[in-house]
Amino acid sequence: MKKKLLAVTGLFILSILLISCTQQEKPKLYTDKISNINTPKLSSDKNGIINKGYIASDGEWIYYCSYHSFVGGIYKMKEDGSGKARLSGDSTDNFVLSDDEYIYYSLPNYGFYKVSTDGKERIKLSNDCATKMQVIGDTIFFININDDFRIYRMGTDGNGKTKLTEDDNLNEMIIVEDWIYYVKRNEDWIQENIYRVKTDGSKKERINNDNSFDIKVSEEWIYYTNVSDDWNFYRIRTDGNLRTKVSEEMSKYYIEEDWVYYDDGKIYRMKIDGTNGKLLGFGHICDIQDEWICSESRTRSESYIIKTDGSANIKLPKIDIGDVTKISIINDWIYYKSYDDIYRKKINTKDLQLDTKLEHLPKLQLAVTSSSNLKEKNIEHKAEFATDGNYETAWVEGVEGNGIGEWIQLTATWGADEGEILDQKGTVLGMAIANGYTKTEKLYYENNRVAKVRLEFSDGTSSDEYLIEGRIGFSSIGLAIPVKTQYIKIIIQDVFEGSKYRDTAISEIIMEGVDNIFYGDFVNCPN
Repeated sequence: MKKKLLAVTGLFILSILLISCTQQEKPKLYTDKISNINTPKLSSDKNGIINKGYIASDGEWIYYCSYHSFVGGIYKMKEDGSGKARLSGDSTDNFVLSDDEYIYYSLPNYGFYKVSTDGKERIKLSNDCATKMQVIGDTIFFININDDFRIYRMGTDGNGKTKLTEDDNLNEMIIVEDWIYYVKRNEDWIQENIYRVKTDGSKKERINNDNSFDIKVSEEWIYYTNVSDDWNFYRIRTDGNLRTKVSEEMSKYYIEEDWVYYDDGKIYRMKIDGTNGKLLGFGHICDIQDEWICSESRTRSESYIIKTDGSANIKLPKIDIGDVTKISIINDWIYYKSYDDIYRKKINTKDLQLDTKLEHLPKLQLAVTSSSNLKEKNIEHKAEFATDGNYETAWVEGVEGNGIGEWIQLTATWGADEGEILDQKGTVLGMAIANGYTKTEKLYYENNRVAKVRLEFSDGTSSDEYLIEGRIGFSSIGLAIPVKTQYIKIIIQDVFEGSKYRDTAISEIIMEGVDNIFYGDFVNCPN
């Protein structure tokens, strides 16, 4: 498997389409049920800070994260690409940038942390694994995974941790003024009714009796998808009155100012009271920022950016960066998240064109060294072959005998780039090793395979691990406890001998990161 070259070649023609809407393309609205209601103003970003979970902006700096083990962490750079630095080596795929100049995040097996935006302070706040974090003033609100997904609050200094409700198995949580709105799930994890409780834990109230999904709250209104009524779009006052169906044919929606944007394979907008429905474009909404909507098809084969008034629709050129998991817009830039890498393109707002240049947001790289390499007539089996993404190459130790005691080491570095590493230590959760020379089955069995390795880390700890014989592909090594380290050294301790040669080979090494922070197995969270 060869690593794909991240290059964009040729010129792309970006078509700008003006979309007119016919009467039959408009959504079915229920305007007769709504009258004389002031439409609320809703903004998803507070204090000028834009948070997308994996990337954020405070207007001067871009902050982003990678959950790639070891070289991952939390990074920052200026919008022009200068000033890049790794603030924390903690591998995470989700964080909250607060206006108190701290970044808050949760790590399985480690707990709840914050790091200062200058990278000088990294503080552990609690042992809890948290999700749905919200920082308001000097208080953090979160759903505590350790305590069966109940709502907690604590100070941004880690003090005063308090459980706010005994309701468990919670998912959605929104805070407006002094109320927390949330949705309970039953024992089958099906979302049920909307509740609210005061931010001090008092005065719990049930708002509705509908199976509610994807709630939004603005001023006096709660908006939600009513699963009980065929997933139609509803709103209800925050006191539980005036429950009203607003529209049908809605699968996912966003609220920006006094407009609702939603999709059902096509993208629409309407006033928040259900009037002025209009077709804007096609696909499914993945982000809205300022005057732009970012959309994509379910097959990921086509992506668009669309003006929020429907005046222009730009088809984005395909980019060869693997599976794109998220697309976001921040300050006239489109950001693409692909596994643990982030890329971006500039939007030229004057002529509604997209720059052809694709930028990769910088992060640390793996520098690979070894104690020896096998040199043959036409090739040297170098250490970097073990991290080149190619099954047909391999690092092969170069000493006489089976290579017991020989090693390969991975160290995090900026490489040719220049930047700061404010947190030198990355998080290692484990690794996957393609053992032996996997170019062909014949070469696999003719050469030695590793049977046992010792993993050594910069903190002085080590771990002995065993690999499985006969597996032509990856074998996973999971560490019992994640390790913070500057490097990892893999030392050959024992081998499965080859039928022809005594050379020991490793074809690929992949460091494993935090793949399932919010969806995986939480049993390893500290108590």
